[in-house]
Amino acid sequence: MTERATDAALTLFDGDHLRAVLFRPDLPKLVLTFDHRQVGKSDFGAANPLRQAANRGWATLRIMTRRNDWFINSETLALERALATLAQHDRRHAIGYSMGGYAVFRFAASLGLQSAIAVSPQYSVSPEVVPWDTRFHAEAPDFDADLGSLAKHRHKGLKALIVFDPFHRPDLGNASLIAANFPATQLLRLGFSGHPATRALSQHGQSGTINRQLIALQHDPAVFRQAFRETRHLMPDFWQRLAAEASLRHPNLAAVALAKRQRLLHADVVATIPGGS
Repeated sequence: MTERATDAALTLFDGDHLRAVLFRPDLPKLVLTFDHRQVGKSDFGAANPLRQAANRGWATLRIMTRRNDWFINSETLALERALATLAQHDRRHAIGYSMGGYAVFRFAASLGLQSAIAVSPQYSVSPEVVPWDTRFHAEAPDFDADLGSLAKHRHKGLKALIVFDPFHRPDLGNASLIAANFPATQLLRLGFSGHPATRALSQHGQSGTINRQLIALQHDPAVFRQAFRETRHLMPDFWQRLAAEASLRHPNLAAVALAKRQRLLHADVVATIPGGS
């Protein structure tokens, strides 16, 4: 398949706030991706297909939002109506990170999703719904708690995997609420992985792990768990988070973790110095 054919695109929805671009609409299997939160986001980014899926003959849909509003705005309902045309695809699977992970569940019903992987998703960003998670309240002050309610947009047919850090208290709370409303959801806990929980995997050469699982029509928690175990010892942030959690009850473990972090940081600095050793 040529790259030109792979990138043949149809703009399914093009509004002031939301945009949806479908690549290879003629193909029967569909992978959906969503924008993730970006600091200072004020415009649409480039729409690109998920290359691994496209190369295997999957259509790919990119759903974008102009700013960090969690896809909840005056165009949300119109976007949902446009998404109804995707019923022609006999397989529909999605992936989302943080804000995009929230969107996986919010639009699961209108998309008719069968399965999904959501990394560190939010249940809501409304102060009324998640008063204990204050990270995004100021960022999405106009968030409509009713329109954005996951409880009111449940999709029983969705089999999802949530990947998150159980020691990241807000992400644990959000994952627990989502699982309570979407009972076919599995929870994969990657301790001290941070937010989003797969960032470290991407930074250490494991960026394809999730995408490969997605397009294999199965998401095996053991695959992610093993990838994390194989790479976490290389992550300074992992050791820092472990040290912070262990500091009160296990000071010796915290000291060991901080020492490992310092060695990794020193190795990174040396590696950037020509001739360093």
